[in-house]
Amino acid sequence: MFTLGVAGDVGAGKSSVCRFFERNGATVIDADAIVHELWERKPLLDAARSRWGERIAAPDGAVDRKEVARILFASEEEYTWLCGILHPMVRREIEARLSKLTGLVLAEVPLLFESPLPWWVDGTIYVSASRETRGRRNAYRGLDEAEILRRESFLLPGKRKMERADLVIENDGSLDHLETTVRDLMDTLLSLAGIVNGESVFGGEEHARSFETALLAEKIATAICRRPFSDGRTGVSFITEERSLRRAEEIAQGLDARYLWADTFRRCSYASRKRIMEELHA
Repeated sequence: MFTLGVAGDVGAGKSSVCRFFERNGATVIDADAIVHELWERKPLLDAARSRWGERIAAPDGAVDRKEVARILFASEEEYTWLCGILHPMVRREIEARLSKLTGLVLAEVPLLFESPLPWWVDGTIYVSASRETRGRRNAYRGLDEAEILRRESFLLPGKRKMERADLVIENDGSLDHLETTVRDLMDTLLSLAGIVNGESVFGGEEHARSFETALLAEKIATAICRRPFSDGRTGVSFITEERSLRRAEEIAQGLDARYLWADTFRRCSYASRKRIMEELHA
């Protein structure tokens, strides 16, 4: 599995980016959607009512999210209090969902850069847009410039987040342009997600050496390592792309390999995957 955290400032278009990734085959986890679910559960609602009273309750008994937003963005103390309760809940929920997933996964986490990165984030994407563009988009949502500035005062500056991100998507253009950008990036990310750790077992060291030589000659593997087994057989482990596995198996079978298998990486950072890919295509 290859998990990327996605963040961006208010109105930058991170949700549109995630929607296009999902349309092109990625799995998306939306932290904001999880927050909405958590507000429907008793523990969070009871804690908020205990602190803020019934003013945060809508007529139907649900939480009045607009009132909660007014409280939060008017007081750093209240903002910090709720984050301290809410963020651990959200991250536990995300971790539970990730445990059941494989392949390329994007987690849309608005406050991704405002706290230490979770252990399950392999890489980060920051979605940026100019203040003018974000202003126009937020106007449709009923947020004026003063409200945007007030909310962003609680966030890390965009320049700092851009510096920390592995990938930056600039979203000042049309939706068609954004979709094209995502589609092109998707090809790269799927390749990075498709890196695997393989191993083949041979009857002796001679065939294992020949297999290693062939992998290097065809430039389809890196980090190749031979190791002897107690029964006299020799294993060869290597890192390659999923699309190269068939060729690796053909070579191994030609050398009378007993078997060959491969596993995707459960955890491997964007930086490490990129270096592996550079070695494979050197």
